[in-house]
Amino acid sequence: AVVSTQSGHYGRDLRMGMKVQSCVGKLCKVLLNIVNIFIFILGGGLLGIGVYYHLEGGIYENIFNEFGFLTIPVLCMFFGCLFIIIALFAIIGSLCEVVIMLRIYMGIVSFVLVLEVVLVCVIVGFQGRAEKETIEVVQELMEHYGNKTSDDLNVITTVIDQTQKWLKCCGLDSYEEWTDVTKAKWWAAQINSGSEKKVPRSCCTSDTDGCDVIIQ
Repeated sequence: AVVSTQSGHYGRDLRMGMKVQSCVGKLCKVLLNIVNIFIFILGGGLLGIGVYYHLEGGIYENIFNEFGFLTIPVLCMFFGCLFIIIALFAIIGSLCEVVIMLRIYMGIVSFVLVLEVVLVCVIVGFQGRAEKETIEVVQELMEHYGNKTSDDLNVITTVIDQTQKWLKCCGLDSYEEWTDVTKAKWWAAQINSGSEKKVPRSCCTSDTDGCDVIIQ
């Protein structure tokens, strides 16, 4: 009778343990799918934007175009495809319980993490060159600030505005760059063509009327 009672307790504990593990496994599977569905949608969006602007051309094809092929649209397409592949391996592997696909998913994620560490080390090692190229990129972006033709999505203007507000700065080196046609090409030629000179309103420390006017 004692053995029977112990066996009953053991069987009940075993079933409870399996139930807990099953619930945890299902929860992990649901969370994994939710995260990777979001990654899949993000990847699709990046891929679509990359394809559109690769075919459209324009300023986005010229920024960071040091090697003739490494452009913003190409980078968007690359990371879009990478995100889609990673998400598909995780979603199909978890739903169909294909262990090999989950292992490949973990391998890809591990590879991406290692790649990020290597990238950080490269950036630290080439900090001087990276700083110089960053300045050149910012100068090129400033040339198209406010230009609705070359910056039709207002991306460049928004990025510069948010950066100036965040860093509480005005221009790369000085506010006078906004009046220099060699630095801020479109802004200086269109906005500052008259006697009254202005800087972007993101340069203002307080949002008041006339805060963007340069006092001569």
